Amino acid sequence: MLVAASAAGTTAGASSGFLNIATKLAPMFSKLISGEVFSRTLGQIKDGFDCWGSTWTPSRARAELPGWMEQIALGLQDAMSVSDSQLEQSINRFFADGLWDTRLTGGPLEGSFGWRYDSAKDCTLRGLKELEQGIDAYIVEMATTVTQSLKELGFKVSYVNKSVTLYRDGVRSKPYQKRVPQFTISKPLLSSVLPSTTSPQKAGIGIFLVIAAILFGMKKFK
Repeated sequence: MLVAASAAGTTAGASSGFLNIATKLAPMFSKLISGEVFSRTLGQIKDGFDCWGSTWTPSRARAELPGWMEQIALGLQDAMSVSDSQLEQSINRFFADGLWDTRLTGGPLEGSFGWRYDSAKDCTLRGLKELEQGIDAYIVEMATTVTQSLKELGFKVSYVNKSVTLYRDGVRSKPYQKRVPQFTISKPLLSSVLPSTTSPQKAGIGIFLVIAAILFGMKKFK
C-alpha cells in the first residue's frame, strides 16, 4: 500500500499531488505514443495478406494497432491521475479491467479478443491473433515504462503477471484468460516527491502537455 504524503493533508494538497504526478510523468506518456515504440511493436507482427470478405485481416490489425495503442495510453494516463495513496490500486485496476474496455470504432477490446478465442476462423482468426500479439507487446512496453518512470520519481515499484478472466460478450459468457501486470508501489516519504507547493493551475497545464504530446506523437507516426 502507498503511504500518504504527510505534508498539507488537505483536499487541495491531494489534488495538487496527483496532478503533479501527471506533470512529472509527461515524458513517459510521450514515449509510449512515440513512433519508435509503435514501430517496435508493429515490427513484432508478421506480415499477412488481405482476405476477401473477412471482417478482420492481418493488414487491418497493423493499420488499427496505433489507434488502439493511443486509446490505451489515454486510459493509462487517466488511471495514473489519482492521489498517491490510490496509485497502486488504480493502475492495477486499469490493467485488469479498464484496458479491456478500450474502444476504437466499435465494441471493446475484450469482445474482440473473446471472438478470437471463441468462433473466429480462417483469415479473421489470423487478423485477431495479429491484433492480440501487438497489444500483448504493448502491455509489456507499458509495464516496463511505468516501472522505470515511477522509480525515477523515487517510488519503489515491482510487478508480477497474473491471470484475469475476460468474456466474449456483456453477459459474462464464454470466458477466456489473459495475463496482465499487477504492481506493488510504495514510497515512504511521498511529500519529498510530490511537493505540496505545486499549484493546481501549473499541474493542470502539465496534464494538457501530456495530451498534446500524445496527439503530436500520433501525427508524427502517421
